Amino acid sequence: MMKKTTPFIALILFVAGLVVCLPFAVISFGKAHGFWDRSDAPVTTPETDAPDTTGIEFITTEPSGTKAHDVTTPSPDVTTTPDGTTPGSGETETTTQPAPVTTAPEAPKNDFTQVDLSYFDDALFIGDSRTVGLRDYSVGNLKNATFFCHEGMSAPRAVRDEFDCTSGVDASGKKTTYGKYTLAELLTEKKFGKIYVMVGINELGYPSSSIAKGLQVLADTIRQYQPDTVIFFCANLHVTKEYSDSGAGKYVTNPKINEVNSAIAKLADGKNSFYIDVNEYFDDASHALTAGISGDGVHVYGKYYREWSVWLCTKGIVR
Repeated sequence: MMKKTTPFIALILFVAGLVVCLPFAVISFGKAHGFWDRSDAPVTTPETDAPDTTGIEFITTEPSGTKAHDVTTPSPDVTTTPDGTTPGSGETETTTQPAPVTTAPEAPKNDFTQVDLSYFDDALFIGDSRTVGLRDYSVGNLKNATFFCHEGMSAPRAVRDEFDCTSGVDASGKKTTYGKYTLAELLTEKKFGKIYVMVGINELGYPSSSIAKGLQVLADTIRQYQPDTVIFFCANLHVTKEYSDSGAGKYVTNPKINEVNSAIAKLADGKNSFYIDVNEYFDDASHALTAGISGDGVHVYGKYYREWSVWLCTKGIVR
C-alpha cells in the first residue's frame, strides 16, 4: 500500500510545474495575438562625433622658423565656379579659356618723375614680408613713411584685420610704433598723399582673377576714405629661377607671378592709380630674381631693400 503524499509536497510540485510552463504559455499567447511584433518600431542610429559638413581649412598662419614660409599659402583642393557649383560635379561644360600670361607684363608708359626721399613722407606702404623688408632695411630712406604691413599679408587681410602701424626705420635702426589699427581706422585718422600696395604672393594658389578682385576691393576701401590719394599697385617680386623651377613653393613660380602681375597691372587707370614693377631692377637675363642677391630665393638681402627705396624715387607722380 502506497504512502500518502503530504499536502505540502504536492503544493511544491504544483508551483514548480507552473513556473516551468507559464512562460511558454505567455509567449505562445502573445505571438498568437501579435503582441511581440515590433516591425513598426522606430530605428535609431548610433551617435557619432563626425561633423555634419566637411570642408577645407586654409592654412593662413606661417610656421615659425624660416622666412620663406611667407609665400606658401596652399590653394583650395576644391574650387567653385562663380555660380557656386563645383567643377566636375554635374554636367560637363566645354569652354575655351584664354592662355594664361606667363611673361612679365610691360609697365604702362606713365609720366613718372624723379623725386627725392622726402616724397615718401606722406606715403603709406601696405604689404607682406617684402614691404616689411622695405620698412626695416631701407635704413632711414623711408623713415617718415607709414607702414601697414605683416608677413603673410594679403588683400583681404589688409581690408579686414588689425595690424601694427609703424614708421620706417631710421638711420639708427629704430622705428616708431603708432599702435594697432584696421585699415579703415588708419585712413580715418591720417591723410596720405600716396599709398603703395604690394600683395598677392601669399595668394598664388588662387586664380589670378580672384587675387585681382581682392586688390580691387582694397583699392575701393582706400578710395572710400581718401578719394584723392595716388595709389601705386606694385608688382610682386619674382623668385629666383632655381626656386621657381624646383617646386619648393608649390604655387610660387615666376609664370604664375607674371600672370598675377598682369592682372594687377590692369587695375591701374594711369590717372589716379599706377602700376610699378621693381622686377625691371632686380631681374636677371631670364626675367627671374637675380640669384646672387637672395638667400632663400624669395627675399632680397637686407642691403638691397635700400636700393629698392632709391629705385622708387624714379617712379614719382607729381601734380
